[in-house]
Amino acid sequence: MKRTWRSNLIRLLLVLVLAGGAWGWWHVRSGAWYGRRLLASRDYAAARTRLARYLWLHPRDHQARLLLAQAWATDPAQPAVDAAVQAGRVLDQIPDHAPEGPEARLRQARLTLVVLHRPAEAERLVLRCLARNERSFDGWMLLWRIRESTERYHECHEPFRRAFELTPETDRVLRLREWYLTEFSPASANMELDRELGVLAADQIPGDTTTVARLDLFVQNEPEAPMHYAALARFWLRLHNRDEALAVLQAGMKQAADPLGDPFFLATRISLDLELGEVDGLQELLARWPEPRDGYEYWKLRGMIAEELDRDYAAAADAYERAVKIWPGDSDWFVMTRHANCLARLGRHDDAAALRARALQVQSQMAPELHGRLRRLLSDLSNPRSLREFEQFLRTLRRNEQADWLKQYADALDTVRR
Repeated sequence: MKRTWRSNLIRLLLVLVLAGGAWGWWHVRSGAWYGRRLLASRDYAAARTRLARYLWLHPRDHQARLLLAQAWATDPAQPAVDAAVQAGRVLDQIPDHAPEGPEARLRQARLTLVVLHRPAEAERLVLRCLARNERSFDGWMLLWRIRESTERYHECHEPFRRAFELTPETDRVLRLREWYLTEFSPASANMELDRELGVLAADQIPGDTTTVARLDLFVQNEPEAPMHYAALARFWLRLHNRDEALAVLQAGMKQAADPLGDPFFLATRISLDLELGEVDGLQELLARWPEPRDGYEYWKLRGMIAEELDRDYAAAADAYERAVKIWPGDSDWFVMTRHANCLARLGRHDDAAALRARALQVQSQMAPELHGRLRRLLSDLSNPRSLREFEQFLRTLRRNEQADWLKQYADALDTVRR
């Protein structure tokens, strides 16, 4: 009898142990489900606890890891920078090759740009996302925003083109308006980002002071990145303030990592030296251009050095011809005019005349009055007549692919109105 009692006790204890173990296993295993529910109810701390326990048992569940990162990044009780750093550490554990890898890199990039104010690092993360998923609309849009917010408008064409292709047809007109603002009203184009960064209040209108505040913020938080000094210097050059531009580049030479190894910084330095007439050493600077030695800015500067320093008009004409074939060279009337001047010196007067005519045509599209009108027209994207005027503007700048689409869109609006 005693033996039976002991056997039953052992069996009971064994059942309790197994039941407890099963309950514990289920409790941890269901952590992702509970974590999602807690996150939806905004109980961020509890969600983090439950998801962390679950990931201890299932470290390869990267969907749960995305949830854990979200529980850090969206918790208003956490200091923003601390939350972004913690979320970044969680996302770092998702490898690029995982199905969730591109999304993880994209989320890291957003936090790095908006919260940590480090665009160079954010761009590297976006490029890792796009390397794994080249059809990421959000990736191309974020890359576009990063480049336009750092004064690299000449590098915005590819992300714009890819984002435009991935945009539903009903929304493509919005992309075209965004492209226009990037090209001709950059302060307005960056207004939403500037508010996220905290350099523009909700009731403020963006202007030069906003741009300086944004670029200063980037320099402070990423002082090792040469592109931020170049961006700020270019802004001052655009305002014809060479002294400020020079001071910024000199600071970059001291503080940035390998500034002359960065094409954007190098191009800005060469451009400023040309404006200041500091021609000694320009050839050596151009020779430091990293491979591949190509692109609109490289050929433009090579042409200017060949023209102004060497008086080698054939070499300059060849460089300018290459530059105008690369966006935005085909709508750069300044380079076209220089190219025409070199052709005239070489005796190619008919070619020079045709190029000058094209340069004047493009220059006429830069009139402030025209852009004031275009901005007013683009405030109403449902008006076919306004869109047709914008279409003609695009055709003058030889943006025929976008102009063709805009014509179809305006035609469809006309059909609906009839």
